[in-house]
Amino acid sequence: MLAAAPAGAQSQETPNREAIGAPSLSGARRAEGSGDFSSAESAAPITPVPRQAAAVAWVGGEPVRGEDLDASAREAASALEADLARARSEALEEAIQDRLLELDARRLGLSADRLYWREVVRPIGAPTEEQIRAEHAASKDLRGEPLESVRDVLIGALVDRRESQLFEDRTARSQRRNRVVHFADPSAAEPSSSAVLATVAGESITRDAIEDRLLAREDELRWRAFSRQRTALEKIVRARLLDAEAARRGTTREALLQAEVEGKIRHPTEAEVADYFAKNRREFRGDPESSRAEIAGFLESDARGETETAFYDRLRAAAGVRVALEEPPTVRLPIATEGHPVRGPECAPVTVVEFGDFECPPCGRMWPLVEDMLRGYGGDVRFVFREFPLSMHPHAKRAARAALAAYAQGRFWPYADRLFHNQHQLEEQALRGYAAEAGLNVARFERALAGEAAAAALVRDVREGRRYRVRGTPTYFVDGVRVRAYGEAGLRQAIERALAERPQGQKERDWRR
Repeated sequence: MLAAAPAGAQSQETPNREAIGAPSLSGARRAEGSGDFSSAESAAPITPVPRQAAAVAWVGGEPVRGEDLDASAREAASALEADLARARSEALEEAIQDRLLELDARRLGLSADRLYWREVVRPIGAPTEEQIRAEHAASKDLRGEPLESVRDVLIGALVDRRESQLFEDRTARSQRRNRVVHFADPSAAEPSSSAVLATVAGESITRDAIEDRLLAREDELRWRAFSRQRTALEKIVRARLLDAEAARRGTTREALLQAEVEGKIRHPTEAEVADYFAKNRREFRGDPESSRAEIAGFLESDARGETETAFYDRLRAAAGVRVALEEPPTVRLPIATEGHPVRGPECAPVTVVEFGDFECPPCGRMWPLVEDMLRGYGGDVRFVFREFPLSMHPHAKRAARAALAAYAQGRFWPYADRLFHNQHQLEEQALRGYAAEAGLNVARFERALAGEAAAAALVRDVREGRRYRVRGTPTYFVDGVRVRAYGEAGLRQAIERALAERPQGQKERDWRR
């Protein structure tokens, strides 16, 4: 089984079940496991102003300075340069690992992806019950949860770790056969694109050769530091606004929040609960009654967030809040699209790429919304799907291979529709049934599902997703720029921005491959 954690490099962070794929309503607003989308807790839009002195914002004319932010935000900012230097070294080591794999594959007459499948993925095996229980006991985040409720998450972590170890072992064996020589520090002051950083069996790895993976790592780190600063700043802004308004009204914080937020939350009606269940039926294994409390809790939480945001927006406008904290610069990555399932004309001015998982509830929710958007944009947008099944989803990898087997017969889209509309029914027999429904040659489909071609294609998608720092699903890129505001509105905004940036019909060929 193919894992979704970076192999041979850093292991994936301990996942939050709501964020990366447990059937949880509270995770509905976030991409599963990515951790880099603007969430409901993000501040409402605030007009930025030029940076002045050490102030990062002004509330009612009073500055908020960098030193006012919490320790986590300050540490993230101060450690950024060291983190970037480490990321450059890691990008080079990752490129060396890939070159070693390519050299060995070349000698055997195989593709690197097929060799990776044979030597790394296929030998992984299923974790034992003892390993699962030990992982549960050792996990700070999950050991307080009932084992059965987090079993799939634990299995996913073990599978990811095993893959990383197997890749490290094969890299070490290959290094004994192929001499690796380091020539330059990738963290040195801006070496030229042709500068040789290392050689592997006499083949050069230049600065240019690691550019894509380096850009992705640097972008991830800059956004991580920025997000911590933004979250810390929003807490301070809200606290100051709340204190000022409470003082103005001659009351306390608690009483003010009760009057303006808790007291104004509209509790969901039975009809709204039933309507939510009907629209999201595939996310639930039980009947409407058994899911009622969970749905009502989610809808109430959603209403609380909206009420709270509206309240703070009014306070923010009255206080004239200004922010000088700047977002990281836009990074455009060369996401491969050729040879992958695509909808829309080749000449479309904008390309959307999704890295998705057929067992991921947020992916399932976004699927029909994306289809509606594509119809609305007509020939202006093309959509490309890349596989990124998460190890914590027990059927996702087999479903991904099945979809690739359908793609080999030119029937990816009708097959993918069936997978997303039946996310709780992805067992082997069901996968074969969907093949017949989608008009596939079932015998040919079964041969492809069992063969190495689909397995190698899945390896390629996941390893390229990791290279671009995809950590969860769904992850979208619009013309190579990662979409960080999750949901239909965030994706639509990114598409509109991309369309506005280029003339109708223009194609940007310098990054598409």
